[in-house]
Amino acid sequence: METDTAVRPRPGWVTFASVMLFIIGGISVIVAIAEFNQALWLKSYSISIFGEDFVDYSVLWGIIDITIAVLVVYAAIDILRGGKFGLFVAYLFASIAIIRWFFYFPWAPLASLMMMFLGLATIFGLAENEEYFKR
Repeated sequence: METDTAVRPRPGWVTFASVMLFIIGGISVIVAIAEFNQALWLKSYSISIFGEDFVDYSVLWGIIDITIAVLVVYAAIDILRGGKFGLFVAYLFASIAIIRWFFYFPWAPLASLMMMFLGLATIFGLAENEEYFKR
């Protein structure tokens, strides 16, 4: 008598979403390093928010990006294991990343489009295979 304890293979879209989260995490680290160093592309495109210079807040944005990178990488690992926490964090941070990169769109349009596309592809890949996480 055999029991139905066979391990289901991980859907390709789930692996794709996890890889996209690793990429988003890696790019977030690179952007955070640029923000900590107040990179020239940030200084040359000084954004005025409520009369203040955006570059003054680049360290804060760097901390935010490092936090996003750590949580996104953890979510990517948890998704590979089929964890629901990783699924929630992936939806949350992919959505936040999409919204956040709209702020950079006028100054870095190609990078913004790439990051927004990665966020959308991640959400699509997870939504298409939510049954994988219902164990």
